[in-house]
Amino acid sequence: MTWMVKRVPLDFDYPVRKIWYGYLIQPGFCKSADKVDFCTECKNFARLKKIPLDESGCPAYDSYLKKQMQFFEPPEGPGYQLWEDITEGSPVSPIFESMDGLVKWCAENEPIFANVKVTDEVWKRYLESGQTGFVLRRILD
Repeated sequence: MTWMVKRVPLDFDYPVRKIWYGYLIQPGFCKSADKVDFCTECKNFARLKKIPLDESGCPAYDSYLKKQMQFFEPPEGPGYQLWEDITEGSPVSPIFESMDGLVKWCAENEPIFANVKVTDEVWKRYLESGQTGFVLRRILD
C-alpha cells in the first residue's frame, strides 16, 4: 500500500475507501492499436486543438491534459486526510484539523503491511516526506 496526504475541506463528504471518481478519468489513451485510421483522426484532432506531438509523432495528450487533471482532484481545504494510491486513489481516513491528529489515527488504525503498525512519529516522517511506496522501508530504518 502507498499513501499520501490530501488537504481537503473539513466537511468533505466522500466515502472512505471508495475510489475517487476523478481518478477513473485517465489522460493517457491510444485507440489505434493496429488500426491506422484512428491515428489519422487522432492527429487531426490534435491539430485542430493545437495539441503538440510527442517524439513518437503522436499527440502529447498526457502533458496537455495534466493542466486539466487538476479539475479532477478532490477539492482543496484545510483538513488532513490519508489517501491510498495503490488503486486509482481513495480516501482511507477521516478528515483531521491537524497533521498530528491524522498521524495519531494512522498509528492506531492503518497497518503498513498485513497487521504491522508503526508509531505516529514514523507516520509523520513518512507523510511529511511526500514520498510514497517502498520509501517507508527507509523511513523505518
